[in-house]
Amino acid sequence: MSWWPAASGDAWTWSWQAFPAVWLVVLGIGFAYVAALRGPGRRRTLLGESAATRRQRFWFALGLLSLWIALDWPLGLLGSGYSLTARIVQHLVIGFVAAPLLLLGLPEWMGAALVRPRWVRVATNQLLRPWVASLLFDGAFLLAILPPVVNGWQPSQVGSFALVVLWLASGLLVWWPLIAPAGRFRRLNYMLVAPYLFTQFLLPKIPATFYLFSGDPYYDVYRDAPRVWADVSATLDQQIAGGAIWLVGGGLVVSALYMMMLRWQRDERMQGVVRDLGLPASPRALGLLFEQPGAWEALQRLAAITRSTLEEIPAHARFGLAFLPPDGLEPGSPEALRAADRDQVVLEIGVALNPVQQLELWEQIERRYGVYLGSHGVARAAAIRGRLGFRVVEFAAAPAGGGE
Repeated sequence: MSWWPAASGDAWTWSWQAFPAVWLVVLGIGFAYVAALRGPGRRRTLLGESAATRRQRFWFALGLLSLWIALDWPLGLLGSGYSLTARIVQHLVIGFVAAPLLLLGLPEWMGAALVRPRWVRVATNQLLRPWVASLLFDGAFLLAILPPVVNGWQPSQVGSFALVVLWLASGLLVWWPLIAPAGRFRRLNYMLVAPYLFTQFLLPKIPATFYLFSGDPYYDVYRDAPRVWADVSATLDQQIAGGAIWLVGGGLVVSALYMMMLRWQRDERMQGVVRDLGLPASPRALGLLFEQPGAWEALQRLAAITRSTLEEIPAHARFGLAFLPPDGLEPGSPEALRAADRDQVVLEIGVALNPVQQLELWEQIERRYGVYLGSHGVARAAAIRGRLGFRVVEFAAAPAGGGE
């Protein structure tokens, strides 16, 4: 039994084959992630923070699933020595899907831990420069499609494994400047995102064009391989691979650019609300709000409602943030600390009003906020309210419940 998918020259069958090393790689990455959450990450829950949000865990799990699909049977075996198209799809999934999803699943503290060793920090200070990462990614792709590399490495399990490591490592490097964990890591300026991604879009199209218009296969390993489909020759398979680079690869890059533009717009709106209200730039609050669909938009609407209501009174206000654990949990209890990723973000409105006036202000804001939430449907409104609330307090009162 082979431990890793590699070209064997045997006739293709659709009989399932086991590749233990693939499982060990995927499970090993997953185990390391879970161990970090339950080890160093557990200390963060004791501080009232979340080791990783549910969205981060989801992205990481989806990245692992993508990696497993790309490496295991049948795609891994097809790409190793039967179909160039399968190999190109495998590369696209690893570099353009699995790598960014894995990075999206990294909390900021975990990303910092990865580069904490001095030798790693020194190396990554150079490798994570956008132009260096881009050159390494494109260079890895071009190296992996050279005929001597494909014909020489692909038939070997060690060579096939080395190419996968090269693809994944270069994919993580090229996406890091775009979606590095927020906080202490500097991301690429939004004005440079388009040219940065355009480089990843342009260079692979050069060999793809040769694939499309060449009448002869470039690689002996695929030319001599048994046919998976009788009516798909090695030449046609090579042409389909070229089309996959143009269409699938280009589509993935354009989709990434679109998502980055959405995030740019979101960040601009975020900064506007934080600036208008004078709120602290709390990464934890932003993480909790973005984890719940519709919660960030609800904060924007709640802020607008609050401002307009205060103008009608009129009254001066001070704003702050607090965090409350899920219903039924005592603040500060071990159960509440473990459930920190489900805390409610509370907008605290401090006003110099007497208790009766405070109650009237709360009722006006609650009525208008309730009308807005009612437009989302019962289930969605309940989920947003569970993630974002507000309360009116004395102007001189300090934020409670872990406020910032």
